[in-house]
Amino acid sequence: MSFNDKKRLATLNDLKEFVISFEAILDHPPTYEILQHFLEQSNNGELLLFLKNVTEYRSIKSEKHRIQKAKEMKTIFFNQQNSKLNLFTEIKVLTNLENNNGASKTIFDNLETEILLSIKENYFKSFLESDIFKQFIVKNSIEVLHEIGSLKFDASLRLVESFGDLTNDTMTLKDAKFIKMKLDSEVDCNEQNSEWKLISKRKSKNSNHILYFSLQTFDFGSSTGVTFFRIEVDFPYPALLVLNTLIEKEYRIENDGNLTNLEAIKYNPSNYNNSIENNTIIDTSHLIDNNLSNHHNVNEKNNNTNDKNKTTDNHNKIDVNNYPNDTEIQLATCNILETYWLNWPLADREFLGCYACVFDETKQSYYILRKTCHCKEIPNPRKGKIRGAGVGGWKVTILDENSCKYTQVFYVDFKGNIPRAIISAMIKRRAKITYKLTLKYLEKNLKRGNLCLEDLNIYKTLKENTDKFIF
Repeated sequence: MSFNDKKRLATLNDLKEFVISFEAILDHPPTYEILQHFLEQSNNGELLLFLKNVTEYRSIKSEKHRIQKAKEMKTIFFNQQNSKLNLFTEIKVLTNLENNNGASKTIFDNLETEILLSIKENYFKSFLESDIFKQFIVKNSIEVLHEIGSLKFDASLRLVESFGDLTNDTMTLKDAKFIKMKLDSEVDCNEQNSEWKLISKRKSKNSNHILYFSLQTFDFGSSTGVTFFRIEVDFPYPALLVLNTLIEKEYRIENDGNLTNLEAIKYNPSNYNNSIENNTIIDTSHLIDNNLSNHHNVNEKNNNTNDKNKTTDNHNKIDVNNYPNDTEIQLATCNILETYWLNWPLADREFLGCYACVFDETKQSYYILRKTCHCKEIPNPRKGKIRGAGVGGWKVTILDENSCKYTQVFYVDFKGNIPRAIISAMIKRRAKITYKLTLKYLEKNLKRGNLCLEDLNIYKTLKENTDKFIF
C-alpha cells in the first residue's frame, strides 16, 4: 500500500511522526488494554483497574448502589497493605465511606486525578518506548496512530496530505516543505529503513552520477501507487552556472529529446505582504543580478556586491519551518506548460506545472520546486495531448567556488495506460542521456558567459520568495 494510505500497516518510522496523547489512549480501548498489560508487568496494573472502577462507579444512578460499589472498591483496593493506592494522599476519601456520609459521584475525583498524573509522569514515557507498545503499533493500521496521536508539524505524512488532487495553481508553504524535505533527505541504502533503492551508479574523473527509486509509493489524488525517482550528480562547475543552465528554456528543449515546447502561462505573486513603511527589505543582490529586469543571469560575482545595503533584520520574513499557518500562505510561483513527444503509438503528453524557486542560506542551496496543477487559462489538455501529473524538484548545493551537487527528485504520472515497467525503463534511459547532455551544455554555457536568456519567470519567484521567506 502507498505511504499515505491510512489502511496500511504502521511502521516504527511512522510512530516517530506522531505525538501520542495519554488522554487519547485512555479513550481508545485497544491501546488502553496494552497500557494495562504494560503496567501489570511492572506491578502497577491496579492503577488502571481502579480508574476503570471509578468510571463504573460514576455511571451508577442509585446512591444506594454507589455506596455498595464504593465499599467493594475499598475492599479490593484499599484494604491491602501492599496496595499501590496507599501511596496517594487522596486516600482520605475512605473516611467518608466509613462514616456513611453518602456516595457522591465526585467522591473519587481528586484521587483519580492524582493517579492519572502519576501514570502520565512516571510510566507513560517508558510505555511509549516499550516493546509491547511498538509491537502493538506495527500489527495495526496507521489509522490507530491517527486515533491516539497527532502528526508532528514537520511530519512527512502531514506534508504529503497537502497535495490532494493537484488542482491548485499555487503552492503553499506546506507543499513546498514536502518537496524540499524529499530533496533534503539523506540517502543511505545500507540502512534497514532506507526509503531509497540504488538503481545505478556511474563514476567519472570529475563527477559522480547516481540514480535511485523510492521504496515507498504515494497516492496523489487520482495518481495512486506512484514511485519517486532521485538523481544525484556532483558537477565540477559553479552552482550558479548549473542553475542558469538548467532553468534556461533553450537548454531544456535542446537537452531533453522528448521536450518540444515550454510556455510561460502566468505569474502568481505570494499572498504574504511583509512590506512595512520605513523598513528595509533584505537585499538579495547576492542572489539575483539586479541589472536585468527579468532577474536572469545569476552570477557568482554578485555575491560580494552591495554589502552596504544588506541588513540582518529578518523580523518581517516568515520562517517557513516554524510558521503555524503553512496551508494559508503561498509562495510566489509561475505556471509553465510543458509539452513532450512520445514514441508512437503513445500520445504526446503535457504537464502544467506550478514552479517556485527558493534559496536556503543555511544549506547554501537553491531549490526549484514543482507540482502539476490546473488553471483557468488552460482548463483542458490541448488537442491530441494527454495531461500528466507530477511532484518534485531540483536542488543545487554550493560545494565551493567551482563545484556543486545537483539533486533531482520527481514522480511522474503519464496517465493513460503506459505500463510502469516501461516508465521505469524510460526514466533510467533519460537519466543516463540527460547527464551526458548536461555536461556538454554546461561547457557550452560557460564559454558563452554563463547566461540564462529565458527563465520563464522562475528567477522572478526567487527574488520575491527571498524577500519574504526564510527556508
